[in-house]
Amino acid sequence: MAGAGQTAVLLVTVTCNESSRVYERTVSITEIERGNVVLFTGDVDGADVASNTLTITIERNPATGDDDAKYASVQLHNVQVATDNRAVQGSSESSSYSYSE
Repeated sequence: MAGAGQTAVLLVTVTCNESSRVYERTVSITEIERGNVVLFTGDVDGADVASNTLTITIERNPATGDDDAKYASVQLHNVQVATDNRAVQGSSESSSYSYSE
């Protein structure tokens, strides 16, 4: 983005088409030359059902609200979607072992 201190605001919408649940997040992005930005994180009802469809929309309305980067553009490259399919949530304890005789 051009101009130091400017902020672009993105509206990220995730919709599960079958459950009709809609999740919206607003993400503020300041100047990033190269790097990764997480645009959405959270549980989505219906994402755990096989064959359900998720629709992800990323929008920007320049120079409205908190978006003051009216002459800058936001370029998205390599958008990735990841899921967490673990049955149990938590951190791994594989670095510590114990046994009894």
